[in-house]
Amino acid sequence: MSQIRFDAASQSIRYVMSMKLWFLGLPLVCADHDAVLVVRSIHDIVMTDNDYFCNWMVVSIMSTSFSFVIDWVDFDKGRLGGYWKHGVTGTGNGRG
Repeated sequence: MSQIRFDAASQSIRYVMSMKLWFLGLPLVCADHDAVLVVRSIHDIVMTDNDYFCNWMVVSIMSTSFSFVIDWVDFDKGRLGGYWKHGVTGTGNGRG
């Protein structure tokens, strides 16, 4: 995460996300993209990435989306847990 800032109008934290992803042992080249973290209550914390482009093995160009609902935080180990949604459109299709 970089360029982290508080957006007072929407009461959210906005940032630029840079992700290092791998699929089937091969790296994806993904664009840095805007993302937002919203905390509505201790039971409603959501991270959402704006759609961004990735490329896998040069032939697979796709638009990707990701959102994550945080259920728990382990500060000792630096981990987040929760439910996620991932979408891909283009020459590589998939959802989770």
